[in-house]
Amino acid sequence: MRVVLAGTFAGLGGIQVHLSSLARVLVDAGHELLLISFGKARGGANDAAVEELRSHRAIRVEFVGAGGAVATLLTVRRVLKQFRPEIYFACGTGWNLFAGAILCRVPKLVFHEVMSGESYGWRDSRNFVKRFFHRVVAQAQPVADNFARSFDWKHPIEVIPAFAQALEGRAPVSRHAVPLGAARAAIFGRLVPHKRVAWLVTQWPRLKACLRELHIHGTGPEEPIIRDLIAKHRLDGAVFLHGAYPSGAAYAELLSRYDVTLLPTVGAEGAPLVLLESMACGVPFVATDAGGIRDYDNPDCVMTSVGDPETFLNGVETLAKQLAHGEIDQHRLQTFYDSHFSHEALAPRWKAFFNSLPHS
Repeated sequence: MRVVLAGTFAGLGGIQVHLSSLARVLVDAGHELLLISFGKARGGANDAAVEELRSHRAIRVEFVGAGGAVATLLTVRRVLKQFRPEIYFACGTGWNLFAGAILCRVPKLVFHEVMSGESYGWRDSRNFVKRFFHRVVAQAQPVADNFARSFDWKHPIEVIPAFAQALEGRAPVSRHAVPLGAARAAIFGRLVPHKRVAWLVTQWPRLKACLRELHIHGTGPEEPIIRDLIAKHRLDGAVFLHGAYPSGAAYAELLSRYDVTLLPTVGAEGAPLVLLESMACGVPFVATDAGGIRDYDNPDCVMTSVGDPETFLNGVETLAKQLAHGEIDQHRLQTFYDSHFSHEALAPRWKAFFNSLPHS
């Protein structure tokens, strides 16, 4: 089939990782692809990945959105008319993500919800989905439930997790204990207020009873705030801010150095891929149950309430004690990931979903 994947391919976020992996899976299944990426190419590692996709004979890549709303709409209409897709698969938000495909009357319109599923009100461009789209697929069950409620979607929603980084070279792990107070904890991701990383740094006087170190990997607007907190409270040697982190095998090797990862988010999450990547390396996590995170529930990780910060701190203490008592099975955690969220587990599900679309 001729398939359009429309979203944002430039950049290094979880959505970009997922869409690039999905594109490869669909090409391997014999589909002809047009990737429409909204926004300018940014340069860097992910744009190199886009160029690698472009090298496939069955993939065409178009960057749109650099010339304003009207120009973007006209460009999308033009490339769709040339390509004549049978399926338009939209991931993200923005009027032009939807309008061009609707105007071109693509036979099958599919929306992929990778955010929380919550509506931002009447201005939310996802309101187009109920009226014009044929199918919705979400990356987690809570996300699907939120979307159906928020946008009054009356039809079934397919739930298929997103692809995390492949993490080439990750090593198999074995069960091991970590003495209380010796665990090295890490946070990976964008440093924005709703992730509550700066707040967690202020809780170090309590956390140091059960953790030896806290390592923060990522960039974002809270970076200078976190740096100032480390200096103000003299946390050098205990709390570390490292900046951007690598991908692939280097990321897997870095993740494997830690005993636990943390995500105290209170934001409108989808289902963060950093938690999948932690499990892939056999590293347990403590996270709030925001958005679709509940779908990652397993015996070797701890989830806490979004609304009460105290429960997150209690969760860190709980997991640290479980690690000390040898109750966490790192090998079981890695196997859980392999069975439910690995590329090998998800690729057949995505192929089957796309193959079902012409008949649904």
